Amino acid sequence: MDLKYNNNYIKAKEEIARIKKNNPSIPSGQKVTSAFPILDLGIRPNIPKDKWNIHIFGLVKNEKNISFNELINFPKTELTADFNCVTGWTKQNIKWTGVSFKYLVDLVEVSSEAKFVIQSGYDGYTTNLPLDSMYRDDVIVAYKLYENDIPSEHGGFVRMIVPSRYGWKGSKFLNGVFFSNVDIPGFWEVRGYHNNGDWKKEERYS
Repeated sequence: MDLKYNNNYIKAKEEIARIKKNNPSIPSGQKVTSAFPILDLGIRPNIPKDKWNIHIFGLVKNEKNISFNELINFPKTELTADFNCVTGWTKQNIKWTGVSFKYLVDLVEVSSEAKFVIQSGYDGYTTNLPLDSMYRDDVIVAYKLYENDIPSEHGGFVRMIVPSRYGWKGSKFLNGVFFSNVDIPGFWEVRGYHNNGDWKKEERYS
């Protein structure tokens, strides 16, 4: 029997296998990009550094308003992590500098009643996650990208980075962190996106 295989298809599948073998950390359904695609709501708040403020409140003992200058003088954390976007791209080994979220949790003394964290941005964006998925060593409030100020197109001057979740689970233009005993779905969560957003489980849509 003369078998005529689809060689283009075979080569494409071989290339996928090669990429996956050399990059075992790439999640299912993702493609690696060398670019850093820009996705936002079309609003990039023009807030000067000296006016930037993060309000940390809710079920905490020490409610705080933290300025940009205060933030950068807290103990510094450097993080290199992949960024997985729900739209299907992954950018590997992005270098961020910021403050550990755990440090901020300990600073404000979060109540044992708090179970959820609601982030908000100056653009009106919100997103939600359980506290235990945020209270990790790799979650940071970032203010540097590759050792430079985070540009506005990538959510600067300050944004949340949560590597264990798809990118939308970390607010750009971060200006609020609310600790709650009830879950409050955010901007995309009420528009059909998964409430948890774990890329390991491909939790893209609800």
